Amino acid sequence: MALNSITLTSGMRQNLFALQQTQTLMETTQQRLSTGKRVNSALDDPINFFAAQGHTQRANDRRCARMKCRKPSRPSRPPTTGFRPSPT
Repeated sequence: MALNSITLTSGMRQNLFALQQTQTLMETTQQRLSTGKRVNSALDDPINFFAAQGHTQRANDRRCARMKCRKPSRPSRPPTTGFRPSPT
């Protein structure tokens, strides 16, 4: 059977189109559920996507700054001499 011989009625085409749209929506929902994000790309919601991206960048900057504060100013050196008990 050749591909050219397949014919669809108007109702069948509408149903097929509706199923394709439903599949697309299900894929989008599954992606959001798996990532835990409300907005995964700028196509979903540009304003919220870039706002979230800015918040993430700010949090990373603050985390980096906080970690720099905890680093010692110079590396600690091992003792040059061993422990000597005091003479009694």
